[in-house]
Amino acid sequence: MSNIAILGSGGWGMALAISAFNGGCEVTLWSPFKEEVELLREKRTNEKLLKDIYLPEGITITDDLSVVEGDTLTIIATPSTAVREVAQKLSAYKDFGIIVNVSKGFEKGSLKRLSEVIEEVLPTSPMVALTGPSHAEEVARNIPTSIVAASKSLAAAEAVQSILASETLRIYTSNDIIGAELGGALKNVIAIAAGFCDGVGLGDNTKAALITRGLAEMARLGV
Repeated sequence: MSNIAILGSGGWGMALAISAFNGGCEVTLWSPFKEEVELLREKRTNEKLLKDIYLPEGITITDDLSVVEGDTLTIIATPSTAVREVAQKLSAYKDFGIIVNVSKGFEKGSLKRLSEVIEEVLPTSPMVALTGPSHAEEVARNIPTSIVAASKSLAAAEAVQSILASETLRIYTSNDIIGAELGGALKNVIAIAAGFCDGVGLGDNTKAALITRGLAEMARLGV
């Protein structure tokens, strides 16, 4: 059995906690906010983020970060603005396994990718970016989903794949961590534009053109 700490109790953190627990892992969900921890312990759900989805009783919920000691994986699932702060807090511990980042975006100001931020603070820790086209609520409901574990270390990516993959969560591995992180962040821009298409009453042709040209722009920026 793998021990997993998930840092961040938002929708994605909760969905991964449920998926990993159902896959046989021992899971701890961490939040820095005592009120949030108490509410999740009592209600086992967050109706605003994941309506009608409940955390199994076997998932531990805590505000004590020391739970990371001895874990196989430590998953950072906080907003991108908190990634550096969480990595700095982790630096006080020695044995927290492979760092898995599922936050998307860039660091404000420096424009660094989030793996760069984590590696800057925790330079000796194996780092994997877990990203892809997915909605947290669908992962939590076991709707078939595919994502990618990208890392400079193939062994670390394969370990994440082995531990977190399930019958409904397909994880591929890649050494293109730059492409994976850029894709995960930049697709949100295209998604917002697709919403504009719906809002002003444009059709599938327009949205198809937007997505196709958007992918081309993302690829050029990535290169």
